[in-house]
Amino acid sequence: LVEKADARPAQAQDLLLKGLGYQPTHAVAHYNLGLLYEESDNRARAVDHYAEFLKYAGPEHGGLLSDVRQKIESLMPRTLR
Repeated sequence: LVEKADARPAQAQDLLLKGLGYQPTHAVAHYNLGLLYEESDNRARAVDHYAEFLKYAGPEHGGLLSDVRQKIESLMPRTLR
């Protein structure tokens, strides 16, 4: 997230992916990767990571769960819905 704040999204993606290599069930890392991929207009990768977020997120993520569901719906092509 520091890399993203410093306008280095590729480095942020690399670090988050490396972190997921150690802990693939880390919901927030998937969420942040989803955001980064969405910002770079890589919809397919964004949807993949948002789906992983939903898979691993718990009740502590509250309203973010419904927000991510809406993001997935808006990012997916109509033919795949």
